[in-house]
Amino acid sequence: MKPISIINIILLIFCVNFSSCTEDSDNYKVEYKVYSNKKDIPIRLSSPKVIIIKDYWEYQSIGIIGGTAQIEARCDDQNVLITCEIYINGKLKSKMDGNGFSTVRTRIE
Repeated sequence: MKPISIINIILLIFCVNFSSCTEDSDNYKVEYKVYSNKKDIPIRLSSPKVIIIKDYWEYQSIGIIGGTAQIEARCDDQNVLITCEIYINGKLKSKMDGNGFSTVRTRIE
């Protein structure tokens, strides 16, 4: 083999190996947190399915740029302060508090 073609093959292998290691910039880590000021009071969460929690709830997923992240929390007791938070890649992007009801939504960008 000619020395030039060996160099081209080495460069091609180098480029393929390092290009596959780059991080996909379209995916974002989305973290949801919901908590309340009173213990043992049931709270209904809606996003995307309905679940019942008490005190504290945390969930992580992958979001795509241009998408949205949202969560809604309800409680029958209007004296319960519910806090909903959404973090994108570890940074707080949206937060909302409410007595008996709280909803938060943010765009992933």
